[in-house]
Amino acid sequence: MSGMRVIVKRGFDFGVQKFLLILGVLTLSMGCVTTADTANQSPTPKTSRIYVMGDVPYKAEEYDKLSRDLSEMSSSALFAVHVGDIKPGAWPCTETIYKKVSDILKTSPIPVFSLPGDNEWNDCTLPESAWEKWERYFLRIDQNWESGLRVYRSIQREENFSIVQNGTLFVGVNVVGGKVHDKDEWRRRHADDLSWIQENLDQFGESCHTLVIFGHALPTPRHLDLFGPLTARIATWGKPALYIHGDGHRWIQDHPFPNAPNLLRIQVDQGGIAPPLALEITGQSEQPFLWDRRLN
Repeated sequence: MSGMRVIVKRGFDFGVQKFLLILGVLTLSMGCVTTADTANQSPTPKTSRIYVMGDVPYKAEEYDKLSRDLSEMSSSALFAVHVGDIKPGAWPCTETIYKKVSDILKTSPIPVFSLPGDNEWNDCTLPESAWEKWERYFLRIDQNWESGLRVYRSIQREENFSIVQNGTLFVGVNVVGGKVHDKDEWRRRHADDLSWIQENLDQFGESCHTLVIFGHALPTPRHLDLFGPLTARIATWGKPALYIHGDGHRWIQDHPFPNAPNLLRIQVDQGGIAPPLALEITGQSEQPFLWDRRLN
């Protein structure tokens, strides 16, 4: 059995987790394997389409824009991810904002996953109170849809999630920009993020052909304790990988990790100046990622 300690299937009650974990690891660890694998043949890659947005809404008029953008997303896509910053830093961290954005996201035709940004959490005057609001309105927001997706969550940090679909391992982690409001918390969170990604790679990496990691923050030196060992692991894994994030507000597409040439980085546009990024994971090693910044 894998050493992965913290995989939990969506909807599992923690009281029955010990029983179900044994069955879950045995059955769900095959999540990236197709029927062709059982015959020692290479599986036919399947394309997965998702949407990614961030840093929105930043203006009052962007509430309506976000609602329109969500309504225009293709219902055939697997899911969408909001990678954080549901408001500008200058706005107060009032509960009304969290609820309003959450209600808008719930109008999406496809499941939405949400990760925290610095503007709605650690940069707030009262970070602990802000975190309570984020958990109240965004933690497990994907459960508002009946999608059939197998969603795994870290027990230590429930906002961290993973999904295995069509040969791709998707992993979301809580890595934010902004202020280091608590050095110990910052260090522990990065350690938890790293463990979550590594454990998912241990569980699913051999049978998956692509890795996509979602986070909020730019991979700056302040996050070296996470990205240093992470890029080394991804380089060793050797397959196409993508880190996709917000925080910087302007489009970036590059390979900023010299020790991991197989790791692409994308910074999505601020949601007020562009629609959610339509991203396709092709399963092809030559061109593993395709995207459209025009939504449809």
